[in-house]
Amino acid sequence: MSGIWLPEFRPTRFPFPDIGSGTTFVRKIPRWPADQFAFRIEQAGVAVDWSLSYFQGFDLLPDLSVENDSPSSGRIRLSHHRLRVIGADAATNVGHYAFRAEGAYAKTENSSGSDPFIKEPYLLFILGEDRTYRGELNVNMQYIFRYVTSFPPAIMAPEGFVTDVAREEAIIGNQTAQVQHGASARISDKWRHETLEAELGIVEYFNPQGVLVRPKVTYSFSDHWKAIIGAEVYRGDDQSIFGLLRPNSLGYAETRFSF
Repeated sequence: MSGIWLPEFRPTRFPFPDIGSGTTFVRKIPRWPADQFAFRIEQAGVAVDWSLSYFQGFDLLPDLSVENDSPSSGRIRLSHHRLRVIGADAATNVGHYAFRAEGAYAKTENSSGSDPFIKEPYLLFILGEDRTYRGELNVNMQYIFRYVTSFPPAIMAPEGFVTDVAREEAIIGNQTAQVQHGASARISDKWRHETLEAELGIVEYFNPQGVLVRPKVTYSFSDHWKAIIGAEVYRGDDQSIFGLLRPNSLGYAETRFSF
């Protein structure tokens, strides 16, 4: 059994899009102490490893709403609402294959689905397997399932700034559809006595369609120095969070020293 108390809150940094001219963002961050905690019960070393977990705290990704409920202000409030998450996972090996399953239910402050500016409760489930070939080539594949419990979201007023904010809230929260199916894969291999390593990671949702591709190559010059080059490429339709992040696609290079 393990437990964690989190008195400090640090939100996720997210590249929010422009929603009309003159838009400004006002962030509301929970004060110290943030009163967040989590605990987990787990068992390992048996035929099936498993764990149960619970988290109560704030959503790292903010919800969007109109500041002071004024459509003409152009001010968007970024609020971090409370979450209660129950999770479970299990893993086992069958021959050369490893199978894993994870699931979580997140209860938000919008259980009824009546507030379009707060994420709705959702269920997330992942089922995957992986295998390592010749000791260095690893192939990992997963199926992803998301389900929003209260759907469709609340009907908005006529078209305008408030409606645009509500739509962006649904996209950023990945809640533009009640049921989403997706898949992920990661392939990695090593050469030259494990000094050269390459990997390719892909995550894709099918409805709405969106994909993230992450290639990376690492070369170790010595036990202390290594060089890394890679990229993150986002693509997707207008209702996909990966489509929203398309302008943030990037390539990078770095040198790392370890001691």
